[in-house]
Amino acid sequence: DICPIKKYCEASDPASLPYKPKKRARKIEYKHLYVWIHQNKVHVVKRADTGLLAGLYGFDETKPEHIIESIELKPYIHIFSHVEWHMKGYAVLIEEPGREFPEEDSAKRDERRKCRQKANELLFVEASDARERYAVPSAFSAYWNAIIESSNMIS
Repeated sequence: DICPIKKYCEASDPASLPYKPKKRARKIEYKHLYVWIHQNKVHVVKRADTGLLAGLYGFDETKPEHIIESIELKPYIHIFSHVEWHMKGYAVLIEEPGREFPEEDSAKRDERRKCRQKANELLFVEASDARERYAVPSAFSAYWNAIIESSNMIS
């Protein structure tokens, strides 16, 4: 009786009318990102070929060994259509590969050599032009901007 177009309506049952379903709440994922910095360059990781941001570049989610200095970056939330990333970032200056410590025992020296080997296989890029040369998604832009603007972290 309240509907003004009831006499023109062809639906006999109001429950049969189409309706827009309520949006589901976004899934929240917590991430720790480590911006590895070595010799004025930033380490980037190519993401997997499947999943969110597939094939693009980003920062490492593993904490490096042999950190010289660690600077906590401002937390950042990136919202996708179906998921939110709550990110906590750290700029970490890592030890120079190739550096020897004669006072170390052989086991520690071997571990350090393995770390140097891994560092030599990693992709380190100039922070200033990395965004133009590599496909870096906007989800990481807050951390790229922090690194570029804070030249004292990289020098």
